[in-house]
Amino acid sequence: MKKICNIPNTLSILRLVFGALIILQFDSTIKYVYLIIAILLDALDGFVARKLNQVTKLGGIIDPAVDKIFVLMLFVFIYLRLELPAYYIIFFFIRDIFTVIAWLFVLNNGKSKKLEAKARFPGKIVTALQFLTLVFMVMENLLLIKIGMYAILFAAVISILDYIIYYRRKNA
Repeated sequence: MKKICNIPNTLSILRLVFGALIILQFDSTIKYVYLIIAILLDALDGFVARKLNQVTKLGGIIDPAVDKIFVLMLFVFIYLRLELPAYYIIFFFIRDIFTVIAWLFVLNNGKSKKLEAKARFPGKIVTALQFLTLVFMVMENLLLIKIGMYAILFAAVISILDYIIYYRRKNA
């Protein structure tokens, strides 16, 4: 139980609370304070885990899972609220969809032991652009949202190609 209820995992879970507060207070400027706190918590949980020597495998699962849930809940809410184009869903999540399909392929072919589930730099760029675009969505700035979506698509294509090249090299 101690490994589950440590400080870094608690900080990770708190991001979901602030995501819900953003949605509940979306018509108020307080949403920006909640967003800043959520972003700081995202940076803080890993830092605290390393400083307090509380890095765990569970934390390595909780943190990215909370990231995805946080992004998904805000994206869906704002997407519906602003009535954004349907193709934005694909742009925003294409790398994530590809990653899931690719890992299912790798697992199905019994090659999962050759690959570690470690984030690669192009994928980190996509994640950063997703969070930046999410900020634009919270701001309800349609022009910046559009720019962000196309930037995500461009970076996602590069990231997907990087994953394919990486996989082929590891399995050559």
